[in-house]
Amino acid sequence: MSEKTQRRRWAEARIAELLTQRQRIDGNIEQLKGFIALLDASDAGVRTNGSAASARPSAVRRRGRARKQSLADYIVEALRAAGPAGLSIGDVAAAITQNGYQHTSRTRLKTAVGSELHRQVQRGKKGVVKVGAGRYALAPSSGKLGS
Repeated sequence: MSEKTQRRRWAEARIAELLTQRQRIDGNIEQLKGFIALLDASDAGVRTNGSAASARPSAVRRRGRARKQSLADYIVEALRAAGPAGLSIGDVAAAITQNGYQHTSRTRLKTAVGSELHRQVQRGKKGVVKVGAGRYALAPSSGKLGS
């Protein structure tokens, strides 16, 4: 067998390998196009934080669980409803429980609420201010929930 024939067989074998790879890649492309169509059809989409998107959508990553409201958000809602007089720590704990907050930690709810209120006042976040001994309210200019 001549060298030319060997090279020809090698090239034909390589072409066959590449065609097989191409079929596999085309199949992957079709799957991804279907996935994109599902994303376009759904309201969820993929959430990014200014960085490259993950290979898996956030709904899959979190196993389908919806994002819960944070303790701080429940506290702000309770203080907003209370008005400028504010609430004591115990009253805030009772109000957020009524609003649907489910406390799962070992720490007592009143302790967690007190710690979160203190942290919010110290950081100046969400407009929480201390209005008296153990009483907290929203600052009058604070109308945003997630500021």
